[in-house]
Amino acid sequence: MGLIKDRHGTYCAQQKVPERLQPAVAKVLGNGKARQVYLKKSLGTKDLKAANIRGKLVLAGFDRIMRDVTAIAEQPSVAPSARSSLNDTEIARMAEYVFAKALAWDERFRVGGREELKRVEAWLHTSRHRRLGDLRDRSGCWQSVTPTVGHCRPALLCARAAGHREAQRWRAC
Repeated sequence: MGLIKDRHGTYCAQQKVPERLQPAVAKVLGNGKARQVYLKKSLGTKDLKAANIRGKLVLAGFDRIMRDVTAIAEQPSVAPSARSSLNDTEIARMAEYVFAKALAWDERFRVGGREELKRVEAWLHTSRHRRLGDLRDRSGCWQSVTPTVGHCRPALLCARAAGHREAQRWRAC
C-alpha cells in the first residue's frame, strides 16, 4: 500500500502515475499543471492503523482516476473536419446579414446627417486601417460605405452641401 508520512507525522496515500498518462491525469484533475507525477492525498491521521483503513478508500479512488484516464487516453482523437461548402440556408442568412448591414449604414447617414459625418471622420482619423483621403473622390465628395448594386455607381455624399440637414442628401456625383 502506498502510505507515507509527511514532515508533521501525518500519513498520506500516494501513487505514482505512469509516464505516458501524466499529461492526461493533469488535464483530468484540472490543477493547472502540465504533468501530474504522483497522486497524493492526506489521510488526516497520525495513527498507522487508522491510516491503513482510510488508505484503502483513497487508493481505490486513485485506481478509479487511473482507469478513467486510461480509457480517455486510449480513445482515438478525431479532429473536426473542415467544411468545404455551405448549405442554402447559411448562404441566405449571410446575404441577409450583409444586406441589413448595408441598409443600416445607409440609414445612419441619411438620418444622422452632418453629425454622423463628423463621427465617421473622427473614426477614420483614429483608425489605423485607412486614411481620410481614401474615401474621397476627385470632386471632393465622400464615398458612401454602401456597396454598389449591379451597374450603378456608388452613391456619394457631397461634403460641400449647405449647413442644414435637409440640404445634405445622397446623390450620384
